[in-house]
Amino acid sequence: MHSLSLHSILRPGFFFYKFCASRSNLVQRFYSTETVSWSPRTVKASTFATMESSTQQQQQQQTPSNSSDRKRPPNQQSDTLRSNNSSRGRNGPPNKRRRKEKAVASGSSEEVLLKDIEVLLEAHHEQVDLDTPKEFPIPFTEIELEIFDLSSTGDGLALSPNKDHVYVVPFSLPGDTVVAKIVKHFPTYTLTDFMRVVKSSPQRDDSQVFCKYFNTCSGCQFQMLPYNLQLEHKRRVIQKAFKHFSGINPDLLPEIGPTFASPLTKGYRTKLTPHFDGPRKGGFKSDALTPDIGFQAKGRRMVLDIEDCPIGTDAVRKGMKQSREFVKENLHTYRSGATLLLRENTTRTRYVDDQILDEEENLVENAKGRFVEKKSCVTNSNDMSTEYIDTFRFDSTAGSFFQNNNSILVGVRHYLLLIY
Repeated sequence: MHSLSLHSILRPGFFFYKFCASRSNLVQRFYSTETVSWSPRTVKASTFATMESSTQQQQQQQTPSNSSDRKRPPNQQSDTLRSNNSSRGRNGPPNKRRRKEKAVASGSSEEVLLKDIEVLLEAHHEQVDLDTPKEFPIPFTEIELEIFDLSSTGDGLALSPNKDHVYVVPFSLPGDTVVAKIVKHFPTYTLTDFMRVVKSSPQRDDSQVFCKYFNTCSGCQFQMLPYNLQLEHKRRVIQKAFKHFSGINPDLLPEIGPTFASPLTKGYRTKLTPHFDGPRKGGFKSDALTPDIGFQAKGRRMVLDIEDCPIGTDAVRKGMKQSREFVKENLHTYRSGATLLLRENTTRTRYVDDQILDEEENLVENAKGRFVEKKSCVTNSNDMSTEYIDTFRFDSTAGSFFQNNNSILVGVRHYLLLIY
């Protein structure tokens, strides 16, 4: 049996994971349905799921039906959210105004994250003290966390002191001790914002970060992780995808070979799609300020203003600056927000002896001869763009999908020829 080799730029990792997840009939077993309700003096988490522990069942039998309204003991401060076995709604008697639980979409990144959370909780379930109630820090407070694992979605996973709850921390690595800000609680996990590193993981190398927007922009996750460890992480993503979502007998699973590395780790992306928000009606006024143009901020429904993206090729980065200027000068013509297309296009002409090349041209030599290659940026989705792989030419509309890291395609082609 051939070992299965991975190609990072063909995006097998996360998207294959989602593909497998979409065909999974697995039942999420660890998800109770807690919703947060607020009162002026205290903050409580109401639990509507059936508690499985015998200790909690006994407590329910011994506690009067109105126990959800009992006062917090004097030694319990209001800087935490505390679980109880109440079935009361937010503002009234039981079963009134309960929030509907939103179903987790099959194959979604949330389903992938929940599986990693389930596995981490299961690995530590013997350490959980069932007599200790769950406590949740109040949203927007900061807490210190130790990162235990790296999820397939690229987020660090930390455990609560009682090992019964997971904190999801972006831009963190196993072994990090970080300060995170609480954003939103869910039954088995809490979303947080990364604030700062208190103690660095042996894996972390912040000197490798090459973008000033890293830790804020949602585009990149691993610039602080050495590339060889990034490749190993992608390999584990595929291993977990087969294990948890493929439905294949574990004894029949193929061996997962090393991830095929990209020759370039920055300046490789041939397509970017920055965007900006705008008014819902009436368009931009003549005196309107230029909105932020860029990419989604991590964990927020807002656009982060990005002046330059160093993972893009030189042609795409130049096109990004030109497009930003165009929007600024023509903002009043936009009726709403928009997504900008930046797609690299390549032209090749046969090289003439002693020909002098300009700064935007490169000399390319292959089995068909010597050529002058020039890159440009296409911004109309219906225009044609051209890519070359060795001596092969590929034409496609700029808005369609073509591998966004063409630096790796020659190696991928040679590999496929070897195995087939």
